[in-house]
Amino acid sequence: MDQEQLKSIITTETNETIHSLKNINDGWDNQVLEINDELIFRFTRREETRKQHIKELKLLPILNNRLSLKVPNPIYHRINGEPPYYMAYKRIAGEPLTKEASKKLDQDYLIETLTNFLNELQDTPISLFKQVPVYTSETWRNQYHELYHQVMEKIAPMLEPSTIEAITEAFDVPLNEHDFFDYIPALIHRDLTSDHILHHGDQITGVIDWGDACFGDPAFDLTGFIMDYDSRLVKGLTDALEVPSHCLNRTQFYARISVFHGALYMKEIGDQKRLQDKLDQISKSFT
Repeated sequence: MDQEQLKSIITTETNETIHSLKNINDGWDNQVLEINDELIFRFTRREETRKQHIKELKLLPILNNRLSLKVPNPIYHRINGEPPYYMAYKRIAGEPLTKEASKKLDQDYLIETLTNFLNELQDTPISLFKQVPVYTSETWRNQYHELYHQVMEKIAPMLEPSTIEAITEAFDVPLNEHDFFDYIPALIHRDLTSDHILHHGDQITGVIDWGDACFGDPAFDLTGFIMDYDSRLVKGLTDALEVPSHCLNRTQFYARISVFHGALYMKEIGDQKRLQDKLDQISKSFT
């Protein structure tokens, strides 16, 4: 929908008068608007995202009372009736913690803050939630069997045989060794990248975008750190968390295959230019 239609929905269904509007993000799942430099409105792009909003409306108020870092606290929403569906919350002060920004922060503070956050998150009891999915080792493995199937069916025909062989080798151990996905399910963000960790000045201020949260492999939430930050921060964090080697093996696997999620999405929406970018990245990574 265009901005005028979205503005009409906001003013009709909330008590807000719009003085300013910024288009923050036009992503896979949501169109995100900032209203009056204060409120974030996330309008869903597909049915699956509406289900994520339903989950977040149950999850976020509880996390607000359990975590030392701020998370969004929904104040407006529409999840039933006719689309578009949306959720809105007060903006958390800060900007994404880029790799360069992370280098300027005190490293001991950064590692301690992120370690505490991950420990608090993963210690959250399953019993508190009914809307958050729980993935056992077996059901988690099944997702990667399905991902491999999708890659072979939709992406592999556009790649060189040597690249396909390397991809098959990358999936071999995770899919065929019975104890590779050996973990106790814990609450994870599941998209903990530099885009979703906020900082203001020299402080970490919050973590946003919880639509993918689930009870799954705690090693997964280290993936974004491997992909987005330098090795010194990653080592400091994994040492502080006392992450065993088999968990790090899984994290490295998740990081290596992350490109396939983007490639499949670009294939789905027919974005040939960005699909080719992903194919080039795959060819470079799997040689």
